[in-house]
Amino acid sequence: MITLTNVQKTFTVNDTTIKAVNNVNLSIRKGEIFGIIGYSGAGKSTLIRMLNLLERPTGGTILIDGQDLTQISAKELRLARQEIGMVFQHFNLLWSRTVFENIAFSLEIAGVKKAKIKERVTELIELVGLSGKEHNYPNQLSGGQKQRVGIARALANNPHVLLCDEATSALDPQTTDEILDLLVQINKRYQLTIVLITHEMHVIHKICHRVAIMENGNIVEQGDVLDIFSSPKHSVTQRFVKQISHEDNSLKTARHLAHEFPNGKVVLLKFLKEKAEQPFITNIIRNFKVDINIIQGKILHTQEGGYGSLYIHLTGSEINPALDYLTREGVEIEVMT
Repeated sequence: MITLTNVQKTFTVNDTTIKAVNNVNLSIRKGEIFGIIGYSGAGKSTLIRMLNLLERPTGGTILIDGQDLTQISAKELRLARQEIGMVFQHFNLLWSRTVFENIAFSLEIAGVKKAKIKERVTELIELVGLSGKEHNYPNQLSGGQKQRVGIARALANNPHVLLCDEATSALDPQTTDEILDLLVQINKRYQLTIVLITHEMHVIHKICHRVAIMENGNIVEQGDVLDIFSSPKHSVTQRFVKQISHEDNSLKTARHLAHEFPNGKVVLLKFLKEKAEQPFITNIIRNFKVDINIIQGKILHTQEGGYGSLYIHLTGSEINPALDYLTREGVEIEVMT
């Protein structure tokens, strides 16, 4: 669906060349939600803006549905952009237009007849949950409602691709979750390819199928969200995963227990998908001579299934047989002491 090959973007500031994006290679599948995450200055905003050529790359190719956007004419690019909707961080609404008029704007520019515009806009207003707000102006809306207008406007021309540029970073946590749920609904209903950038790992684990992690203009790691969460390789990825796993605090507690109770073992258990729901701890207590102190545990749900992590402190005469049982059951074990 979307293929980036050796994509680069350089800027010159005070005779200094800055590589905002450095030889990025990505392949995004049709119908998936693909996340790009990085800290400020990583190059993610520049990268997503190159997907519709709001920023023109210095080098490389950008193929969408087999068409290289870097090689087409200005007229062809205008037509191609109608297939690519975009949602912005700060909404970018027209403040003198109502909700209905904001959503209708791109259809008016495209020369769509009034009856078709009314039908399409009414459909979208219902889809994004703004029925009854069609005659309101942006200054009469909450932040979440403004972003719903932005999403509806981006969908007006029935695009094949939806780009989300930090679409939830200006919203509170509850509204963020509501907007993310709406994006999942849209993805499933229209089989729409969604590419979003964010600096929040919560956004990635909640709705994305795959993710790429950026640092200093480079993709440092990419893969299925579940694989990235369960086994992050790069230090930047590990920091992002810790944002929602609270691993640092658990590790401190585990080390404290290991010092206070040297006769036992402190163990980190990791398990994926359906295994995250199985009663491993109950089975150990029932079948082995061990006592278990649960330090901290969490199950995170992604689009591809659950990922669980659990710190436990074991004492007793059958610690090793209990750990052997977990290994046979496919649980990943890391002995901390």
